Amino acid sequence: MPNATPYPPQGRYGARPRLGHRAARPLAIAFLALSLIPLTAGPALSATGTGASTGTLADSRTTPQTARPSVASPQRRVALIGVPGLQWSDLDETRTPNLWRLVAEGASASLSTRAVPPPDRGITCPTAGWLTVSAGQRAGVEGKGCQAPPTPQPTGQGATIPNWRALSAYQAETGYDARLGTLGQLVADSGGKTAAIGPGAALAAADKSGNITKYAPTLDTLGDPTPYNLIVLDAADLANAWAEQPLDEYGVPTPSPQPPARRR
Repeated sequence: MPNATPYPPQGRYGARPRLGHRAARPLAIAFLALSLIPLTAGPALSATGTGASTGTLADSRTTPQTARPSVASPQRRVALIGVPGLQWSDLDETRTPNLWRLVAEGASASLSTRAVPPPDRGITCPTAGWLTVSAGQRAGVEGKGCQAPPTPQPTGQGATIPNWRALSAYQAETGYDARLGTLGQLVADSGGKTAAIGPGAALAAADKSGNITKYAPTLDTLGDPTPYNLIVLDAADLANAWAEQPLDEYGVPTPSPQPPARRR
C-alpha cells in the first residue's frame, strides 16, 4: 500500500507557501466533481432445473428437488468523469442544471484535491490530479509550471502513455512514493477492460505499464462502450480555458476571469 502520510517529512521542494482561496481557485483541479456512474448493474442468472425463470433463487431447504440456479459474476461497469477545475461554488441551479440535479439526486461528497504541486506553488495542476487518481496517492510531474497531459500513442485500438516509466520513477522523489497505474492494473488483474476518453483520462486509466485497452480522443470516437468495465472521461473545458491564460513568473496560467455574482 502506498505511503499514506498526509505530508512528507521533507518534500522535494521543502516548505511551500499557501495561496489564498481566490488565487488557488482555477487551479484546484482534482475532482471536487468526480462522478462514479454505474453503467450496468445486476448479475445475470442462468437456471438449471425448474423454478428459476423469474430470477429468484430457490431455497433448497423447502424445495430439495429443485436445483439451485447458478449466478454468473456481476458485469459491473463504471464511468468516472473528471472535471478539472470545477468547485462546489461553481454549481448553480440555473448555470449548471444537470450537475445541480446530479448532486441533489445522487450521492455526493467532498474529496481531497491535494496532489504534488509544481515548485514554489501550492496548487494542483490537471496532470498531477489525473496521476493522483491513477495511483490513489498524491502524485505529480517533474518540472516548472502546469504541464499538459501527454498525448497517448496509439497501439491498435489501445494506447500507451509516452514517458510512463519516467513519470513513475519521479514519484519516488516526491516523498509520497505513489504507484502510478494502480487503478488500471486493478481492473486488468480482475479480467476487466478500461477505456479512456481524452489525454488526462488516459493517465488515470493506464495500467502499471502505461497501457490502455481502448483510447478515444473524444466521446464521439469511443464507439460501443459495453465491452469496458471502467470508462474514464476527461471533461477538460474548464482546464483548457484556464491553460490559455497568460503565464505567471512560475510558468502557471493566471486565474481565469470570474463571472459576475448572480443576484438572488
